[in-house]
Amino acid sequence: MITKYQANLENNHVRGITNYTPPIYTYIGLSTVTIDDSGILPENAEPDASTGYARIRVRNNSETWNDSANGVISNKIRLEFPNEFTSNAGIARYIFELDESGKVMYYSELTQEITLYQGMNVFFAEGDITFERTNQATVSS
Repeated sequence: MITKYQANLENNHVRGITNYTPPIYTYIGLSTVTIDDSGILPENAEPDASTGYARIRVRNNSETWNDSANGVISNKIRLEFPNEFTSNAGIARYIFELDESGKVMYYSELTQEITLYQGMNVFFAEGDITFERTNQATVSS
């Protein structure tokens, strides 16, 4: 789902209010807590770095992402977290994408929770990560 933060950036750009330049890199992360559409990652949302957890730095381009279809975009290549977990790190429930300022652009509840355990390498195969732009129009009469 798109966050209000990201939707505002894109709406203002499309309407000619401000210019928006997509980030060159984004960061994919896992959250053990619920994420909402505010664009702010909750405190302690991610596994602690002491467990070996680190975000994936992703080049934001057509080599990494498939063309959007029906408001959904997916990863074109395998994306793997850079480190093996050195200790148990909880249960991941959400995946998210941050811009370079640390704001959440997109997030999605995992279809299957991931128990993050010692010795584990986490990766997502081609097409496994999908971010959707939901469209809920409101019309006042």
